[in-house]
Amino acid sequence: MSERFDIAILGKRNLTSALRAANYNKLVSAGVTVLDGVGAFTSATDIVVTAGDGTKQTITAEKFIINTGAEPVMPKIPGLENNPYIYVSESLLDLDVLPERLTIIGGGYIGLEFASMYANFGSKVTILQIEDAFLPREDTDMPTILNPYSLLRVLS
Repeated sequence: MSERFDIAILGKRNLTSALRAANYNKLVSAGVTVLDGVGAFTSATDIVVTAGDGTKQTITAEKFIINTGAEPVMPKIPGLENNPYIYVSESLLDLDVLPERLTIIGGGYIGLEFASMYANFGSKVTILQIEDAFLPREDTDMPTILNPYSLLRVLS
């Protein structure tokens, strides 16, 4: 099972790298100015971008659109913060070794996707869910279709 996991992780890394490079190149070829660095607001209309070599560039605009994507929500459970054995969706995909056992907190679609994926690779998976049903934010028919008993059949 671990060999399938290794192949999948390598494939994911290669694909992610290729997609990032392709997206970056598309932006540049479309005439978009791409600034690589760390940005910080200095006022309501200015951002200073510090490049890796230390050079700084100020960008001024009336409005800025911040589109960084979603971030996982870390529940306030003692022992989670800064724990090297706790992963979020991004870091879980960066593992080099298939975990023998995995507990996933949250029965939303991302948690269920990871549960299914790792169970298929051979990990023993446990899902902790505070709500009465999986997929609590999805259409009301989804949790009815995907009840714990059907999920157990899928994961075993």
